[in-house]
Amino acid sequence: MAPELERVAATRPGALSSLRLMVATGEVFPVPLKERLFKIMPHVGLYSFLAQTESGFIAGLRPGEQRDHIG
Repeated sequence: MAPELERVAATRPGALSSLRLMVATGEVFPVPLKERLFKIMPHVGLYSFLAQTESGFIAGLRPGEQRDHIG
């Protein structure tokens, strides 16, 4: 996660209050990064997708599945 996002969350938590959805694609979303994201912004829904240029969408997790299938 960008250090800037963590700084904003720590110094101005209200600045991220309107953020409701994030999408991550391309590769596996690292678990430690995901855990930091959930700690900083527990109200944000995360969609994560694995994909390949050659074949398109392969697998994904909806916001409700992120904590149950974190790895």
